[in-house]
Amino acid sequence: MSKETAVKERTRAGPGDDQVMEQHRELRALAADLREFLRIERPELGDAAGTQWASELAARLLNLHTKLYAHFRHEESSGFMDRLMQRFPRATHSVESLAKEHDWMLRDLNAILSAAIVYSEGKRPQNPHLRRWVLSLLDELNRHEREENDLFQRLLYEEIGVGD
Repeated sequence: MSKETAVKERTRAGPGDDQVMEQHRELRALAADLREFLRIERPELGDAAGTQWASELAARLLNLHTKLYAHFRHEESSGFMDRLMQRFPRATHSVESLAKEHDWMLRDLNAILSAAIVYSEGKRPQNPHLRRWVLSLLDELNRHEREENDLFQRLLYEEIGVGD
């Protein structure tokens, strides 16, 4: 076994961890795509173009919800988080804090999706700042995924002694 392969094997926290990292990349791409879509000027409420815009927003949010829900449940049920806490007990608080964010992010995304659906029906959503609300959630999602990645990488680097 080459030295590179040995280090790679030693730094893997467990089966499915590559899938978690791939899901993070996919979520970043979806968030970037959604941000790009939100740069398009929103047509007026009641206009057919406004309904189309809101329908497209709802479809993109639904896709994000589907991927995000699957990702969070994978992290929680695959043992990924449990393995991190077992292998790196000092990280337990950080891992648990990140896990607690899953439910509220999904709740917020559901509320935003509901507002987008109302808007796509030609009705005014309760929250008049839908675009800002989506961007705020995307900021939180990016922060969350970045913190998970940073924690995972920091723990692995410390374990193999890169900081020595």
